[in-house]
Amino acid sequence: MDPRKQPGQTPLTIHRDPHGVALLYPAWWQAYTMPQSGMLFSPGNLDTFISVDVTPLGTRVVPEDMVELERGFLTALRGMPNSDVLEHRRIDTGPLLGMEAQQRFDGKKRWIRLLYRGELQVRLIAQGATEQEFDFWLPSFEPAMTGYVFDAAAMPLESY
Repeated sequence: MDPRKQPGQTPLTIHRDPHGVALLYPAWWQAYTMPQSGMLFSPGNLDTFISVDVTPLGTRVVPEDMVELERGFLTALRGMPNSDVLEHRRIDTGPLLGMEAQQRFDGKKRWIRLLYRGELQVRLIAQGATEQEFDFWLPSFEPAMTGYVFDAAAMPLESY
């Protein structure tokens, strides 16, 4: 593999969502439009990807909603066939609420975040086709999963 395409070595580019959410992903990965305003970025095997899906909820999510939202999130993850939730935690930074989990299912490994800011729900997923693939691509997953912003206008226009 070309060294510039190795995890942690590849240039990153910015995806800007129409709702103002932006994230970084490897510049050479293919971009695919998903139904209902989402994007998926993959190095070729579509079982390995980073995805983002932004949904306007029509109602503001507040801290008191998080217990029920987290219960539904974990129930859905555990309800998947052959699913094992490896770890999970709640996120509360004041204006940003959410939850995240790492999950293993059908030989794949996934890191998923559901984030809420105002009336927006943002679902971020980083998935490896296998656990080894997940670990290999983790340096490329981390900028997307932790470096997203809700105000894309604040991000520079060029790639990194």
